[in-house]
Amino acid sequence: KSPFLYSFGLKYVAHANYNWKINVSKNYRIPTFNDLFWTGSGNLNLKPETSKQIELGQELDIKNVLISATTYYYKTENLIQWTPINNIWLPKNVGNVTNYGFEIFTKIKTHYKKNKLELNTSFAFTKTNDDDSNLQLIYVPKQKLTSEILYSYKNFMLNYQYLYTGSVFTSPDNLNVLKNYQLTNMGLNYNLKNKNNYNFGFQILNLWNKNYQTVEARPMPRRHFNLTLNFKF
Repeated sequence: KSPFLYSFGLKYVAHANYNWKINVSKNYRIPTFNDLFWTGSGNLNLKPETSKQIELGQELDIKNVLISATTYYYKTENLIQWTPINNIWLPKNVGNVTNYGFEIFTKIKTHYKKNKLELNTSFAFTKTNDDDSNLQLIYVPKQKLTSEILYSYKNFMLNYQYLYTGSVFTSPDNLNVLKNYQLTNMGLNYNLKNKNNYNFGFQILNLWNKNYQTVEARPMPRRHFNLTLNFKF
């Protein structure tokens, strides 16, 4: 059965450089085929999840500076979550979950002739609690920070990215913790503007060769490289 759903949004422009907005909605998600039928892990007894959410945001845009802030509150029933049980990941319903937090994003840019410089930074705080146990859900970091500097000259663009991900719990009882980690990436792109608009890219990922894990007992790659070629026609 498909329930009655709604979505409502309002944006108010208080000034040419300042506005605020509000969004309210009710959402519904049925289990996917993987949730139900994945060999050895699927759960045919899963219930669909429903959620209600409210978001409040504001944005300030003055010349070369953009600042936006958003706060949110979600209430979810029968959240579908994959959880490791004896080293096997299985989907289950988490009765009632409360999710709240905020996000802040800033963009600062400047240019001189053909030189352009841009700094983007975003920070997110997330609290996701199982209402029955009052414990944080697994693999949901409370803090996440991303910052990126981009410098471009003519058809060249150089970027340097820093990422911080806070520690996460790896067990529902919140006794096991996976420590936080920091990563840096660097890339260089070149746009060849002609009839086909080619783009060449080269990236160094995990620049400082950090040892880290996003999932317990599954080490992520150390320093590695990525070469790309994109073209539009």
